[in-house]
Formats: sequence, C-alpha cells, structure tokens
Amino acid sequence: MSERSCSVPGCEKAPYGRLKMCGRHDYCRRVYGDPTASGVRRAHGEVPRALEAAAVAETDECVILTGYKARPNVQLNGTWMNAARAVWIIAEGDPGDRYVLHSCNEGSGSHGCINRRHLYLGDHDQNMRDRNEAGHIPIGRTDQVGEDNGNATLTEESVREIRSRYVRGARREHPGSAWALAAEFRVTRSAIYGALPGGRKWNHVVD
Repeated sequence: MSERSCSVPGCEKAPYGRLKMCGRHDYCRRVYGDPTASGVRRAHGEVPRALEAAAVAETDECVILTGYKARPNVQLNGTWMNAARAVWIIAEGDPGDRYVLHSCNEGSGSHGCINRRHLYLGDHDQNMRDRNEAGHIPIGRTDQVGEDNGNATLTEESVREIRSRYVRGARREHPGSAWALAAEFRVTRSAIYGALPGGRKWNHVVD
C-alpha cells in the first residue's frame, strides 16, 4: 500500500483525511461502520423518504432503516447524524443539546429504530439510565472499550455529540471547548479528548 493510495488494502484511489481513505471507503466507514462494506445501493432520495415516513409513522412497530451494521448515520441538511435524531428534527425541529432517546428495545434502541412514536428527548443522565437498564454495562468489566467498559461514563451517542460540537483550540468559555463539554457531560477533559477521533476507547465509533 502506497502512502498515496487509500489505506484499505487493494484500493489504489487517492486518500484524504486522518484515516487516509478514499471518498467511497470513508463514506462506508461513516455510514455502515465498516469501510469495506458494500452497503445497499439505494435509489436516489430513498433515505430522505424513509426518514420522512418514519417521522409521521402511524404504526407502533419499530421502523428500521435496513442495510446498516450499527445504528444508521445519515446526512440531513449537510450534517451527518444518527438517523433517529434526523427523524426527530424532521418531525419536531432541532432538539439542541438534548438527546433523542428510545422507548423501544429496552430503552436502548440498539437495533436502530427510527419510528417517531418510539423517540423522546432526554438529557445525558437519562441516556445513561436507559443504557444501564438495558443491561449494556457489564459491571466491573474494565478490559473492554466503549460502552462495554464497566467504568464508561459516556455513551456512543454522547461521543458523537461531543465530536460534532468540539471546537479545537476554543477558549475555556466557548461552549465547544473541552472545559465546557467536560462540565456538561460531567466527565474530565481527558474523557472529552478520549472521545475524539483517534481515542483508543472510542475509536470504533463512527461519526
């Protein structure tokens, strides 16, 4: 593999960014959680239509955006975000700093449901309670990464939120500074820096 080619073995396309991937493989990394995933070839406008339909869903069954290995990330108004958050914005408007949480799947929504009827707003503490009640924290396991680590105080959702709002080099009083985010999420500045791309504990989380 040349430094002038994509970091994915066998791909000779020009790379860009910190991960040195070509545009197609970086897209698959962000959307499907795996740069080598072929994904699902969708008709133009299919994802936006699915989000809009989920925003006005009349069924009480879970609505799943298929073809994703993890909770789906989508692009809305030029910004990448969790699909459930995108559905909330379409249905209710921007939730600001609040979390879009799930009432389904034991409160975790880990299967990627985007049914507006299963979504509600909460704060970081509620997000953590939902995660604990869903049994996603093996108490005492400190040899794992991310949410599987028993000492974890952040969630994948909060890690994505931190990444989207963090402003490198911001002054202490800036809402996007490490100091402000640490105070908001009730963690140390080290935890904020560790949540950023490249952090060992959260490196598996795609934006």
